[in-house]
Amino acid sequence: MKRLKTILAIVFATVFISCSGQGIPSIGGMQKLGVVGDAGGICDITGYTYTDSYSPTFSPTSSIEFAADGTKFYVLAHNSDKIYQYSLGTAWDISTASYDNIEKGTSPESTPNFFTIANNGETLIINGNLKAVLKYTLTTAWNLTTMGSYDNYFFVSNEMTSLRCTQLNNTGEKMYCMDVGGTIYQYSLSTAWDVSTASYDNVSGDITVSGTDPKMFSFCSDGSVVYVGYSFGEIYQYTLSTAWDITTIEDVGTLIIDDNNSSANFYINNSSANFYINYSQTDTIFQYSY
Repeated sequence: MKRLKTILAIVFATVFISCSGQGIPSIGGMQKLGVVGDAGGICDITGYTYTDSYSPTFSPTSSIEFAADGTKFYVLAHNSDKIYQYSLGTAWDISTASYDNIEKGTSPESTPNFFTIANNGETLIINGNLKAVLKYTLTTAWNLTTMGSYDNYFFVSNEMTSLRCTQLNNTGEKMYCMDVGGTIYQYSLSTAWDVSTASYDNVSGDITVSGTDPKMFSFCSDGSVVYVGYSFGEIYQYTLSTAWDITTIEDVGTLIIDDNNSSANFYINNSSANFYINYSQTDTIFQYSY
């Protein structure tokens, strides 16, 4: 552990870059525009309506993540090194949330800006100032109390100078990392879910044409669409002509939400047709259905 911290401190600068940005939301200013991809299918989040909201105990957040069955969600508090777990009395209904009094630290990453839990519920990924993708294991899926110390890590310094967000595909064999400039780099993992086995595919996709200063991204569950959040509250969706192949991303995305105010972090669940947004300077998670 000490050796890793020393290496990271020497190799990388410590300039904090948030995955969620700054600002106060203007919910009434949201606009729905356009249709893309599988219009009317699971990946098209246009046609949304406001459903409900919840103010978590630890907020604002830098990242939101949900369990696959919608009965748990997790937040990384803004400017914090802890992840907190909540339960939902009714699956996917944010208004039924309650805090589980469970938290876990993100050591050795002391200033994390993003985390995600893979669809297996056992692989948790964190990135931040260290500019390394850190991988942790939950020995019981979706149970944060079973999260141990980091298992392994992967440096992204050869491809980028700063790391904002990381995502894995459904099989754990592909990894995608976005830098501050809005380029998403694609990697292959020779061992599924083990980020230390990652190798750069020498391919990338650019998402700077449609918006300014991208903060985070995620994939539709079938890999055919990428959702990107930008610094002024916009969320765009981009179609991939070949699922999970970032080189096939369309040049210009379709604007879904334009808050005209501040950037946001979000979570989209395509199977339940719900998505959730939290702004870094507010204490509320807003839920929408589509």
